Amino acid sequence: MFRELGLINETTAPNDPAGNGMAERGIGALKVKTRSLLRSSRMPTEYWPWALRTAAHNHNRWDPAGKDKRTPYQLVFGIVPDVSTAKPFGAVCWVHNEKAGTWDPQGLKGKLLGFEENSECYVVKAEDGRIIHSRNVSFI
Repeated sequence: MFRELGLINETTAPNDPAGNGMAERGIGALKVKTRSLLRSSRMPTEYWPWALRTAAHNHNRWDPAGKDKRTPYQLVFGIVPDVSTAKPFGAVCWVHNEKAGTWDPQGLKGKLLGFEENSECYVVKAEDGRIIHSRNVSFI
């Protein structure tokens, strides 16, 4: 399977992080970015998985690597990623309230946690604590 994907499987000794330096540096960089996202957005640490997903997503689209300075996304898909719709982690937003009655509020205030990986669906933490998946999100 690895050869089909053009990957080289290199194993290391168990319990030896130093022997796995490149992966350890990558994980360390994602931890720093995740911590930064949580702090700058003032989101509780319980949302670290969402911050980590956002950090990895951003890394793959914005951090050029190698001599040719292409992003990981470009290396895999061969095209420049579209980042025009990117929003910051924890950005204040409004989600359309699908269940609202005529006289009820039509939007729910929340903070952006991220998005579904293979869709155009945002994931928002509403003020009431619910996690809402929706395409109908407006940012302030």
